[in-house]
Amino acid sequence: MGDQSSAIPRSTPSPGLVLRLARSFRPHVGFAALLSILFLTFLDNTVISAVLANVQSELHSGVSQLQWVVGGYALAFASLMLICGSLGDNFGRKKVMLIGNGGSAAIVSHMHNDLCMSVGVRAVVFHELPLLTALTNDHGYECVFARPLELWADPGDVLFAFSSGGRSTNILGAVRAALARDCQVITLSGFKPDNPLRGMGLLNFYVPSQSYGYVETAHSALAHFLTDSAALSLDTGGRHG
Repeated sequence: MGDQSSAIPRSTPSPGLVLRLARSFRPHVGFAALLSILFLTFLDNTVISAVLANVQSELHSGVSQLQWVVGGYALAFASLMLICGSLGDNFGRKKVMLIGNGGSAAIVSHMHNDLCMSVGVRAVVFHELPLLTALTNDHGYECVFARPLELWADPGDVLFAFSSGGRSTNILGAVRAALARDCQVITLSGFKPDNPLRGMGLLNFYVPSQSYGYVETAHSALAHFLTDSAALSLDTGGRHG
């Protein structure tokens, strides 16, 4: 027996010791279990409270986003009716003008293409390179859209003004020039809710984001919605007989 006991490593408790420890802790097992349950319940309540708060926040955010989407579609529909009302009844006499800088200029070019090819209305952009550089060189970049608008705009024309930040001087100046000629202005902006462009149009689309990517993606989607829907509306409205 002595040899067997010496064969047990010092770091490993003997079976007798384990049994004695178990018997000594047996009266406290229920209390320990109760404490564990209470702790886990507290933890669960804490986690549940945090989850509920997060869900509530997400719900508020979702409602806010839903309200923005519904409001956006309502504006898009009104914008569509404005375009079709202005252009459909007086086809060939009214036109759509589009302005934007940088990424917005790319959206403007795409929408211009769709308005001409798919909708079949007269549309014009003002970022043709020689004219752009001439106006910038002679009058400053803040005038590159206002000056062409002064030449091209007629009462009843529609101007789409794209600006992610809604503060570009050349866009604001062009909108003022269009309004002075009794054009109907539709603005698309983002970033800060108090940007000046947002309050200048007859219809004003605003994307509540500080990210260029989100704002420009939303603007692009709206442009597609408007041109696709305008094409269907004008076609079913009897343009071809």
